[in-house]
Amino acid sequence: MATDYVIAIACVFFLTSILARRRRLGRGRVGIWVAGFAATSLAALAGGTAHGFRVPLGPWWSFVWSLTVCSIATSSAFLIAAGVTSARAPEAEDERARQAGYRWLERGVWGTLAAIGLLLAGVSFHDHFNANDLYHVVQLAGLYCLYRAVLHLHQLGPG
Repeated sequence: MATDYVIAIACVFFLTSILARRRRLGRGRVGIWVAGFAATSLAALAGGTAHGFRVPLGPWWSFVWSLTVCSIATSSAFLIAAGVTSARAPEAEDERARQAGYRWLERGVWGTLAAIGLLLAGVSFHDHFNANDLYHVVQLAGLYCLYRAVLHLHQLGPG
């Protein structure tokens, strides 16, 4: 539950930071990124609630879990579309910024794939830090890399 909520908070930070930088600098086609981070935040918030409050939720648990699953699918679609769009048409005019953005984007993709691999493999270190928790921690690193990619590829500053 805690790792879900950390992801939710981080994604709210990412999207508000992107929006604030876009407004301040007057540039950045970042709406799809913002939607992706918002959907990820909702997925993490709903997932943490489903994990941590299954018994108190009672019959509402299945609704909260369905919201979690739908939000995960939505966030995945938005983030994939955002990554492809930004990679194909980066706004950064500076070649170094573009290359840095591509590197951050690649790290984000590999971080996400590593997180999924660890989850599917069931890698767990402790009863209180299971495969789902490890997935969340590694995924948070991947999301941070995606955030940094946005900043570079859309000339919003290095972060």
